[in-house]
Amino acid sequence: MMCLTAAVEAKLYQTSPTQVNHDALNKIANDLIAMYKENEFTRESIQQVLAKLLRNINPLNPGAKVLERIVSEILGKDDFKTFIFKHSDNLSLFLTMRGVYMERFQGSLKEFDNVYRFEVVSGEKSY
Repeated sequence: MMCLTAAVEAKLYQTSPTQVNHDALNKIANDLIAMYKENEFTRESIQQVLAKLLRNINPLNPGAKVLERIVSEILGKDDFKTFIFKHSDNLSLFLTMRGVYMERFQGSLKEFDNVYRFEVVSGEKSY
């Protein structure tokens, strides 16, 4: 966890201010997603590292792919509402990723718009 956090903090996945090493980015994202699934005690830290990673990269290609994977592999595209209310860690991850989406990725993930625009309190899609 500490090594992945250091890699994100140092932006080791970037080859220049506008270019990303996709292999390095995918390795970091894969490891963070796997750790989130396997280790409940690190989930809050992992979500913060994922948020930092997403805030540091281009929202179009690599960033959108990481957000898609979080929905597909952790939140569950079709059953995310059930998932996020099972445990406070899940809700916290959802709210953090939703915040990143609204801040940097809004409109770039049409397929997942229903997920990232879901309002927890009202239970409806926000606009």
